[in-house]
Amino acid sequence: MSIIQSFITEHKVSATKEELFRFFEVPENLSKISPPEMGLTVVKVEGDPLRAGSKITYKFKQWGIPMKWIAKIAEWKEGEYFIDEQLSGPFSYYQHCHRIIRNGNETLIRDEIEYKLPFGLLGNWVAGKQVKALFLKAFEFRKEAMLKNFPNHTY
Repeated sequence: MSIIQSFITEHKVSATKEELFRFFEVPENLSKISPPEMGLTVVKVEGDPLRAGSKITYKFKQWGIPMKWIAKIAEWKEGEYFIDEQLSGPFSYYQHCHRIIRNGNETLIRDEIEYKLPFGLLGNWVAGKQVKALFLKAFEFRKEAMLKNFPNHTY
């Protein structure tokens, strides 16, 4: 039996909630905030701009292995959060909630991921630490990329 694991990270961005939602509703923008070595590209989009029910097919490489990921936007609450779920890809289960929280003059992006690795406890033992490290690296890159896409400005 596989264990549901979680990964939570957050960072501040100098952008309004509306600006961030306009950015995230464009599927190709994920490529802009993903580490270049992943080579992440959008293959197909059903429902553009993104809203609940939209599906996105991505291809990318991890550890040099080509992979395909199909995700569905399960929920979209404009200005607050959206949730994508893996329909097909490297995880047994994957759900990612993107929360956008206004805090004074700043906006906080909070990413909450729940996932299960394939192959149950063996998968956790073999790849658990590597997956956490990949998440850390990818979201550190994403944080820097978001700061470049939304440099400091006055509201």
